[in-house]
Amino acid sequence: MINITKWPVIIVANYRTGSTVFAQHLAEINNVPVYLEPWQHINAQTSEFDEHIHWLKKDFYDHYKSGNTMYVLKVMPDQIHKGTPYEKILASDSFKIKLHRENEIDNIISQYISNMRQKWVTEKNEPYYRYTLPIDYNVLLAAITSVTRGNFYLNNLNYEFDQDLSYESLGEIKSSIFEKTRPPENINEIRAAVVTMFNNLF
Repeated sequence: MINITKWPVIIVANYRTGSTVFAQHLAEINNVPVYLEPWQHINAQTSEFDEHIHWLKKDFYDHYKSGNTMYVLKVMPDQIHKGTPYEKILASDSFKIKLHRENEIDNIISQYISNMRQKWVTEKNEPYYRYTLPIDYNVLLAAITSVTRGNFYLNNLNYEFDQDLSYESLGEIKSSIFEKTRPPENINEIRAAVVTMFNNLF
């Protein structure tokens, strides 16, 4: 496990890298609160997380202003800008973790599936059902843009990270209430479409 030598812990992660589960796990084993993208813009919220994000934002603001550094914070690289305190926290003597996915194609596929389903997490007690997803090239392009842009931002941040971790290296975090989302029946068709568009763009 990671040897945390200072606080707060800041996880900067691209989308679809297991960052929520990882951040919650780190907070749980260290008995500290966790804040997940608390400065997320209100227009980016979904009905599933409206209240959760709202209260998380206020809780984080109160914790941050108190000066107590004992917490885990997870943000995405495209959320770091002068309208939030993220830059100041990252510039401080915090424990910084960079989290990415080694396989960019898998990252894009995961983003596409979550966008098409409008569902970003799967709980372990959810019933399993078979499903397929249509190939929507606009959503596909958006997924490629989101992941590649996120990786560009992540790899060009001017901070020294204490840990550089990959989604693949995390393994299964058994204490989590979430599990990996099962792929659609036509996953191979989706992968082929992603690879074709990705190669045409890059």
